Amino acid sequence: MFPSDWPRLSYSPKPWKPRFGDGGALVVGVVIDRVNHGCNRLLHVNAVRQKAGLALPTRPVYFPSLAGEVCGGTKMGKRRTLAYVLATAGLLGPSAALGQDLEPTPAPGGATRSAEAGMFLPFTLASRVDTQAAFVTTLSGYDSARKSALLEGATEIHLWGPIAVRAGAVYTDAANTLKPTFGLHVQALSQERHGVDASAAVVYKPEGFSEGEGEVEAIFTVGRRAGRLGMFANLVYGQDPEAAERDGEVRLAALYSLRERLQAGLDTRFRFDLGSDPGKRRAKLEADYDLIAGPTASLTLGPVALIGQAGVSAVRVTNLNVGAIALGGLGAAF
Repeated sequence: MFPSDWPRLSYSPKPWKPRFGDGGALVVGVVIDRVNHGCNRLLHVNAVRQKAGLALPTRPVYFPSLAGEVCGGTKMGKRRTLAYVLATAGLLGPSAALGQDLEPTPAPGGATRSAEAGMFLPFTLASRVDTQAAFVTTLSGYDSARKSALLEGATEIHLWGPIAVRAGAVYTDAANTLKPTFGLHVQALSQERHGVDASAAVVYKPEGFSEGEGEVEAIFTVGRRAGRLGMFANLVYGQDPEAAERDGEVRLAALYSLRERLQAGLDTRFRFDLGSDPGKRRAKLEADYDLIAGPTASLTLGPVALIGQAGVSAVRVTNLNVGAIALGGLGAAF
């Protein structure tokens, strides 16, 4: 932001073309309304750089002769023009030398936009479906509290508008094999229009919190990005097909953009029983609740993302077992 006492800029909405003066210098005219500081007040070069989509380190140069023609030294209510030399033609490259329109700096591409939206979080489901045509993740690791290996692969494909489909495979302890998972994900709100992102999903999982034979989950998500910080929350209800066992989940995550391609933050999941059949739970020694929490990070390299998380894992069956969890894997966005 500029200081409050600086002059206001008034730009033409039409694309501008570079104009070259003596010695090959690129000259840009910046129109200023209601200047109260005299014609010799310099504006910060970022005002011009941002409009032009440039990232040039050069400082503005004031031409008293050009400004004097407009200012006249007395009528401060008129529109004034300050001329700046941004760079020589050689600094801008061949496109400027040919007089072509200069395009703004593009938004982050590849997997970076998906990473910022939370697509590569290990546990929390992102609230958007429109940051890419499709994404894929594969994660594996070990949970010492449950003494179990972890392996899951998932993909989400954006079909149309707010609708995406999910599919994948999950390693289950009960069957000691990979089993399919699938679902539908619909985005209901977007931050650009409603102030927050929000979505709902229905997913079948081959193994739930206490449902070894599989469960159906209803997931409600909300997310918001404030500058470099992204915040995400999920509420989940799951039950087996016979509705004999039910559980709930709360997932919370936050991501901070340390660099354009590097996201770091925290991802947590708390699962708890919601009144499953007591006899069935005691016979199978099923858990009352479990918790996973720890730092997570992703590094994007073009369309590919490196994903990792490590933290604490706790599960209560008859006693509370506490251990460590570590996950690593790959993601990709297209």
